[in-house]
Amino acid sequence: TLRQEDDDIARWELEPALTQAIQWLTRAPDRFSAAHFFPLLTRGVSSEQAINMLGWCGVCGWLNRLKIALGETY
Repeated sequence: TLRQEDDDIARWELEPALTQAIQWLTRAPDRFSAAHFFPLLTRGVSSEQAINMLGWCGVCGWLNRLKIALGETY
């Protein structure tokens, strides 16, 4: 339906901001700042949703590194 396509288009605008925030948080957490967080808010994501998404990505990244360190890569 047209409404579903509108939702998909709106989501595309969020993906670059979310990807960039996750990359900064993963690669240089000490340099992550409000400048990386604010683009999520300007695209309609609430503070709670943004924190949950970034927190979940951080936990998944940490678990992935732990599995690799323990030799479980599957």
